[in-house]
Amino acid sequence: MGERNQDNIINLQELMAQANSNGKDSRWSLHGMTALVTGGTKGIGYAIVEELAELGATIHTCSRNEVQLNDCLSQWKMKGFDQVTGSVCDVVSKAQREELINKVSSLFHGKLNILVTIENTTEDYSFIMSTNLESAYHFSQLAHPLLKVSGAGNIILCLLLLALYHLGRLVYMLPQKNYNCVLQVEDCDSSLHSISGAMNQLAKNLACEWAKDNIRTNSVAPWFIIRTPLTEPLLSNQKFLEAVNSRCPLGWTGEPKEVSALVAFLCFPAASYITGQTICVNGGFTVCYCGGIVGARGICTYLCSNQNQLNDCLNQWKTKGFHQVTGSVCDLSSRAQRHELINEVSSQFNGKLNILINNVGTTEAKATLDCTAEDFAFVTSTNLESSYHLSQLAHPLLKAAGAGNIVFISSVAGSVSVAGIGSIYAATKGAVNQLARSFACEWGKDNIRVNSVAPWFIKTSLSADVRFLVFEFSSVSFLNNEQFSNAVNSRTPLGRPGEPEEMAQANSDCKDSRWSLHGMTALVTGGTKGIGYAIVEELAGLGATIHTCSRNEVQLNDCLSQWKMKGFDQVTGSVCDVVSKAQREELINKVSSLFHGKLNILINNVGTTDLKPAIESTTEDYSFIMSTNLESAYHFSQLAHPLLKASGAGAINQLAKNLACEWAKDNIRTNSVAPWFIRTPLVESLLSNQNFLEAVNSRCPLGRTGEPKEVSALVAFLCFPAASYITGQTICVDGGFTVNGLLFQGP
Repeated sequence: MGERNQDNIINLQELMAQANSNGKDSRWSLHGMTALVTGGTKGIGYAIVEELAELGATIHTCSRNEVQLNDCLSQWKMKGFDQVTGSVCDVVSKAQREELINKVSSLFHGKLNILVTIENTTEDYSFIMSTNLESAYHFSQLAHPLLKVSGAGNIILCLLLLALYHLGRLVYMLPQKNYNCVLQVEDCDSSLHSISGAMNQLAKNLACEWAKDNIRTNSVAPWFIIRTPLTEPLLSNQKFLEAVNSRCPLGWTGEPKEVSALVAFLCFPAASYITGQTICVNGGFTVCYCGGIVGARGICTYLCSNQNQLNDCLNQWKTKGFHQVTGSVCDLSSRAQRHELINEVSSQFNGKLNILINNVGTTEAKATLDCTAEDFAFVTSTNLESSYHLSQLAHPLLKAAGAGNIVFISSVAGSVSVAGIGSIYAATKGAVNQLARSFACEWGKDNIRVNSVAPWFIKTSLSADVRFLVFEFSSVSFLNNEQFSNAVNSRTPLGRPGEPEEMAQANSDCKDSRWSLHGMTALVTGGTKGIGYAIVEELAGLGATIHTCSRNEVQLNDCLSQWKMKGFDQVTGSVCDVVSKAQREELINKVSSLFHGKLNILINNVGTTDLKPAIESTTEDYSFIMSTNLESAYHFSQLAHPLLKASGAGAINQLAKNLACEWAKDNIRTNSVAPWFIRTPLVESLLSNQNFLEAVNSRCPLGRTGEPKEVSALVAFLCFPAASYITGQTICVDGGFTVNGLLFQGP
């Protein structure tokens, strides 16, 4: 498993001085801001108080234990944090909550920039309700006027991971007789889940409701964080600790400061377009669902064009009385055969079709580094391109029917990482999920409904016959192997795989190195305009040495000249068309030479689009977008893996979930950043239309489009050592759009 990078790089004062020289000081500072942190005398709360104080905020905290509070205040005074004050407050008491807010209002002259509430108990339901949920809700209500008056308010709800993920299995699998504390967790398990979930949804609602008041609301959901009073009884048991670590791709429990760093970032002006998000600090736990089989590899085949098999099925259906079922031989990886199939369907059904089920799927269950260009082409053409093309071809028939339905058979692997299944398969299933959403919006006007169904392991020929290597020496099939089957069942709440019938019916202690990119190297693809340009400047301003690329040599040279004038002499660039496999390989070779075989950061930023309706898109359109947006990111990740591994602490943005699990053992973290409409050349033609712009803004709680620097700030944070326990996450920079619950339809 991975180990922490302990390198010291530069102190925070030097970082701030450099940021100041580049005009970034105010975006990466909390100076002049005020904060209330509830439960700030122990664990995560204590770390948050210190983090915010270190970054310049003036803080008030509270505890129901006066002795503990006074002890903490003395410690902070000795550390030079004279701006930290505190009050005795039992947050269970409504009256005491009101007294606390009155005191904060008096101390901070009626203004408050930051409110941080923390879940601090796992006791009985009514006590949890009042301590964790009611207090967070009430504090938010009481603090609203102060946050609004400040002009830039921030609410951070610190949740338990239970808000997003059921942990009962983790508890139940352990011998309960050995842990009295585990029995306590089991007893209140459902209460904790429901209340954490309620707080998670509270953050989303407040983000939408209070955005008009310039108040951003986000929630932070940590995994088992060590050295806090809440988790120490569990983690002091070595067997339990090993069980926890074995299910975390990074292989260790987190530290309080790894949560406090994220809280601090969300309070920075640099995070001004992030609201309504729930961000996990969990070492990748929530995206690695089947942790017990990481490392399984091999090859699978699945036949969908077998004449004998088809005839056998047709005979079976006939004996069952299903005379209305007919069939054709068709290899769906062939574009020509897809055309023939739809022509035959149109002929049989008189030009109308009510239902299209895109079910064909295959995988190459290899490690990412072993996958070839041929593997990529075969899996994507079968799983994704065939679904896309068949939907295009069937659209006129579905529309003519007056009530069309498309169902994509996706996979849980498209939402969370399932080790051993293959990252290409997972990427195609994630793409299929998004394809369903896009078609649902685009074709809704044609009375065509589109959905995707995402099964877990279902007893089918694909799961029974797929073969992989266990411990690299024995070839077995998935569900026919008892060890694998037990691993699947132990991670499934119902304790079994599904049936097809059910488918036919989801460390450093020093702050200096943690908040600096000095000494780090980065490759940013497409760094000469828009978000990419902003990312290059952000990383350079924070100390990284960067290489970027563009297919436009004139534009590249112009940018390099601008960066040199700004003092970013550590930025270099190459001409590279990322559509070309050969040029991608040349670029990585150059980066390897420049950075002596090591790379800390890979930003897969290049992207393009063709704003056509799906039924007008050509094969060339599809191929160009796929090769630019997906294939290049996949290939760059493969090529850069040895360099990232050699660096000892690599970070990638994109292809997040699978690579986060597969490459965690190599100390490579992977996350993705998902922006809403950001003012870049790619979308400027749309945003220049006033009606369209108003439609976009009306569906965004913050009421505006984003700026490239609001994306680059998050990218930079995810590359900091301070973010060392965040992996496998997809974080939206969207002004709250994705939690608004409104269907966007352009003018």
